[in-house]
Amino acid sequence: MTTRRPTVMIFLMADLGGKDGAAAWARHLLFQLRQIEGIRFVVVTSETSSRSRDHADAILEGAFEHVAIQWRENGAGTSGTERWVGVKRTIQRASDHIGEQLIRKQSHIDREFKAIVETVQPDLVMINDIWAAFHLPAVFDSNVRKCLILLNDEVSFHKQLLSYLGSDLTTYRWSRWIAQFRFRRKFERIVRRCQAIVVLTRNDIPKMRPANQLTAVLPPLLSEQSRGWEHTKSRRLLFVGHIRHFSNRYAIEWICTRLMPAMSELDDTVTMCIVGATDDCVPAHWRSSSVVFLGDAGREGIVRHLLSDDLFVAPISNPFGAKLKLAECAAYGMPFVATDAAMSGLPFLPNVPRIDLANPRAAALIIKQCIESGKTLRELSMYIEQETRKARCEQTQEWRVLVRRALECEVYARQS
Repeated sequence: MTTRRPTVMIFLMADLGGKDGAAAWARHLLFQLRQIEGIRFVVVTSETSSRSRDHADAILEGAFEHVAIQWRENGAGTSGTERWVGVKRTIQRASDHIGEQLIRKQSHIDREFKAIVETVQPDLVMINDIWAAFHLPAVFDSNVRKCLILLNDEVSFHKQLLSYLGSDLTTYRWSRWIAQFRFRRKFERIVRRCQAIVVLTRNDIPKMRPANQLTAVLPPLLSEQSRGWEHTKSRRLLFVGHIRHFSNRYAIEWICTRLMPAMSELDDTVTMCIVGATDDCVPAHWRSSSVVFLGDAGREGIVRHLLSDDLFVAPISNPFGAKLKLAECAAYGMPFVATDAAMSGLPFLPNVPRIDLANPRAAALIIKQCIESGKTLRELSMYIEQETRKARCEQTQEWRVLVRRALECEVYARQS
């Protein structure tokens, strides 16, 4: 008699072939799940184009069963148009939280996913990201086991995003307050109805959650690359992050207006390369001869800099969410310096040099001391590689334990 394998269904909304952090995390998640034996995995993706469908098919082939739900260009359930590109949107209802109209327009995703669940009969549904969860209200009203993966302290992130967008959303402060209140209520309702939660850092653990909820902190540890960083004495620093994301914009502004002026006073031969911004998308006073804006350098261009630039600089101010570009640096063994906030997603690397955004001159001095010594850079690279390798091995086992324990959780639908 053949024993039935447990079935785990995963819902992803990221383009698996994409270059952003969400795509890198999704690929890492699938890599970790692929290591778990004795489980049938069914991956459901929401595809915005035939190209993203091809990416998903290529990555999932062999290891996973794949079902695609097609994104609808014109949407359904609301009038007008909305485009979500990075953090820019057009809002039609003053009290909508960010992305809400988009969710209404793609309401077919909920119906189609519910039908897939009824057909597959999974023992556990894993939903990658709160924004994906918002598309699936029917699942959270069902009695299937649910594991939600959170990529940020979502309530704080949404509040910062509303503040950053400001009058781009609405001229009324009260409507932004209502939008935040509604987001928090929906978020807390979803969290209460999950048997398990995965977060990338301890800072992202929801404040309001059931006492018996299974919780795991699993930072992104991307696969080790076959080719690693080498010291080329380039005297180039690197930052990668699209300027449309508010935390990246703040980082780029600090680099251009505070760090590099201080660095130029110490050493005018050091250059900062910024991937994710162009000359024409930043104010004139951000530009200088010591900063090179590379725009969208493409995947090959980013890798080339990760392999050959002297040092990655991560001046990130928000302490929630894992910083995927630092995880990528770790995968290539590229040395980096960072703020405490940026390191929240890599707690196993306590000896990485820290910089303080309030003291750019001290940060410039730390960076100069690093790049002046090839020995220091090579030792830092080796330290990052070794500690990441150990953490990666431990985490593979942690994913196995998480999935097995989630499958054993009591099946019930949580009430509001």
